[in-house]
Amino acid sequence: MTGLDRGFRIKDSENSKPSDMQDCKLTELVDVDELQKFRRTHNHGTMMIQNRTKQIWWYLREF
Repeated sequence: MTGLDRGFRIKDSENSKPSDMQDCKLTELVDVDELQKFRRTHNHGTMMIQNRTKQIWWYLREF
């Protein structure tokens, strides 16, 4: 596991999906423990989390 494919992406609107977000920028990396926890609970895809005033998509690409 290299961890190069992990990170947070900003969610532009309530209906947006990661595949729709062309101009998302990486805001911060997640640590390995969080990544493994995510992999255990999700086979692939996205998880929406609330971070103060920003809605953020956690988008994980599988290789």
